Amino acid sequence: MELEQVLNISIEFFSVENYFAAAVALRVNQVDLVWAGPSEYIVIYARTNAKSIVEVTYPEYDTIIFIRADSNIQALTDLKGKTSDVCKDDSTGSHLGAIQLITDAGLDPQSDVKLIMSGEYSLKPLQTGQADAMTRTPYWYAKALQEASAAEDDYPIIARGKALLSDVFVVTSSMEPARQAKNRSRIL
Repeated sequence: MELEQVLNISIEFFSVENYFAAAVALRVNQVDLVWAGPSEYIVIYARTNAKSIVEVTYPEYDTIIFIRADSNIQALTDLKGKTSDVCKDDSTGSHLGAIQLITDAGLDPQSDVKLIMSGEYSLKPLQTGQADAMTRTPYWYAKALQEASAAEDDYPIIARGKALLSDVFVVTSSMEPARQAKNRSRIL
């Protein structure tokens, strides 16, 4: 395993079902290091006081909301009373980013817009009328357009959010600072 070589230690993989289990594993010292997404890190930090030692950034990691060109939607405020597909629950790029954009537009994401979670990365929710708008990261948007042989003009972007937080390597708060710094340096 490359991480073992980089850190020059033996690593045992510890599988967890979700980030709550990762937080518990950190809290009870079952694990020393966790790879987490940005939304997961917020929960893990709040429950364990774990420390982020390395962030992995992604180009164009932000949220976009797009529609079908033949819809009557021109701006986020036009989503009032409409359905938006946010892909899956707690996804930073789709779900959480969408909530922020919708809220920033003055809409209440709990009452003004119906949010669904299709789990689809294709354009199917828009094509079938299941959703009036979709939220994804630019990468998934471009990939969906390519797979459907569609152009951006067919599915225009009506909103784009700010750059999102990165994935992180998190270490237990009980790890001594010198070891945290050494691990950070080696990973970088």
